[in-house]
Amino acid sequence: MPNYDAGHYFLTVFAPIRLDSVLIDGQSHARRHLVREALAALPAGERTVFSKDKGNNSPFARSLSTHFVRMFVLDDVVFNGRAPADTLWSKIVKTNLLKPQPVDRLSTPFLIVSIDFDAAGGDEGELRAYLTDLWGRAAAELTGIFQHCVGFEGVANAPDFCRYILRCQVETTMPFNDYWSVPPALTDLSLTPYLAGAGAGLAALILGIGLYHGWLVLAGLAVLLAAVLLGYRKVMAVGHEPFPKSPPPAPGPDLPTVLKALYVRHAFTEFAIAAQGQGDQDIFDAFGKFVAEHRPDEILSPTQLPGVIGA
Repeated sequence: MPNYDAGHYFLTVFAPIRLDSVLIDGQSHARRHLVREALAALPAGERTVFSKDKGNNSPFARSLSTHFVRMFVLDDVVFNGRAPADTLWSKIVKTNLLKPQPVDRLSTPFLIVSIDFDAAGGDEGELRAYLTDLWGRAAAELTGIFQHCVGFEGVANAPDFCRYILRCQVETTMPFNDYWSVPPALTDLSLTPYLAGAGAGLAALILGIGLYHGWLVLAGLAVLLAAVLLGYRKVMAVGHEPFPKSPPPAPGPDLPTVLKALYVRHAFTEFAIAAQGQGDQDIFDAFGKFVAEHRPDEILSPTQLPGVIGA
């Protein structure tokens, strides 16, 4: 389950963008450009104290479980250059180094969506619940963006939106989760039994070849292949498990806890600056007022609002 990691679900969506154009005021507009315009017009958030309460917050900030969202248009894959070749060998076999090589191309541009949100276990039910909540909070903005994507024509409600996103979802194979207060309890993957089995099979295979014993050759080959196959399956099975299997210890990685931590950090920074040069008793009294006002042990209030940076 690479999509899930320690209390977070990492959603990755590749939605193909339609190749036809749209007539607006008598002018033809490519849908990929209309998607870019919709993304550019999407409020990104109240990034400073000066932009607070200006009504420019992101629609994704209406959810109390969304950590990060990134959306962009991918026109095509990057060309990494020609496949390397050995110059001397190419000269010997008379390879034409100027002959065109196959190049990977996308058949259509894609809208890429990457979302990190809170989830207890990472199953499909939690993903559907999140998408349903997101549709209820930002249906207009989502429709304005996804309306130019292939197959979105029939999306009219939350269940339709869930089905569409699940169709376009790709597996997140390398999620990034930095909300760890203590190192996770990890265990090493031991491949010793499989290596021992492969070694025994290889030894039997070599011995059978040397002694011209066909049955020993077959037995050694079978043991060798079985050990390699089982070891490979073990590695892949462990790789599909959540990392780690349990959420991090307190403080938790959920969005309300993170917002409270940001709020306390900001408030305490101001407190520390104001306390410079004061006497011990004054600092003691001021800290008591600080705790009473900001209540660090209460997660939901007072706290920093989602989508607000530096407030």
